[in-house]
Amino acid sequence: MIISQMLHKEVSGSLVACSSIGEMIRHELSHGADATSIEKLLTSLDANLRLAMQIVREMTEQQFPPVLKVFGLNAALQQLVRSISEEFAGSLVLNINGDEPKFDLARRLNLFHLMEAVLRYCVRHARTSWVEVTCRASPESLEITVDHDGEDDLWTAADGGGDIPLIEARCLLLGSRLEVIRTAAGGTRVALRVFHQGSTPS
Repeated sequence: MIISQMLHKEVSGSLVACSSIGEMIRHELSHGADATSIEKLLTSLDANLRLAMQIVREMTEQQFPPVLKVFGLNAALQQLVRSISEEFAGSLVLNINGDEPKFDLARRLNLFHLMEAVLRYCVRHARTSWVEVTCRASPESLEITVDHDGEDDLWTAADGGGDIPLIEARCLLLGSRLEVIRTAAGGTRVALRVFHQGSTPS
């Protein structure tokens, strides 16, 4: 579910319920309601507030996973791959070589969401049975390749929906671009290289 839908359906729904219960409490108090009735309404109010807080917390973690901020990109990618693997019937493998460059927080977050979009696109659309992600890091840059046995034309197909423009936009923000090639083994490789700010592409 996208953020706008969650805000409208889940968060707004919970807050409307809280507002309604607040009105009921004021009405009951003005008509001399007993403590038991008020306690039931307060319990319901508390439950709806907690639900709204939980939804907002989950939305925040989806947009900025705590592991990304605390432990860095490598740990966040490992967590992401485990999460996607639970929804993917095929094989999803992650290889990490080296420590990530010292990306600032915004750059790291954008790169994480770019990788999330690429992997989910592979799993959903590329008719794959296996995906292998390899990250090769140096102090100046991070090279990422995503190999899969899907079809390379899906990376330029018009039916890609909003996924491909979003991926391309994130690449532009990082000063990079995706390269899609057909491998000798008959699979497809999606590659990108992201430089540490201040480094110059060679």
